[in-house]
Amino acid sequence: MYVPSVDELQELKVQSYTFTAQYGLSLGNYVNAITKSGTSSLHGSVFEFLRNSVLDSNYYFNRVNHVAKPPFRRNQFGFSERAGVAEILV
Repeated sequence: MYVPSVDELQELKVQSYTFTAQYGLSLGNYVNAITKSGTSSLHGSVFEFLRNSVLDSNYYFNRVNHVAKPPFRRNQFGFSERAGVAEILV
């Protein structure tokens, strides 16, 4: 199963309950993912997902009992590159 990255998605749509006739008779959900169309030039992006304890609030019971927030640090870095089909074949 192909799972596109965040940068490749243009639209994500989750359909549940009542469907139109084009999906037939079934129970459950349909997930429609539309990817972006490409060009013949090189594209790329860099990203960082940041989550630290500075950005979180303290838990209710920790606050009542005067317990400090536990430290938490998560930094995820990455990049994505895309090239057109014409550039790959040349």
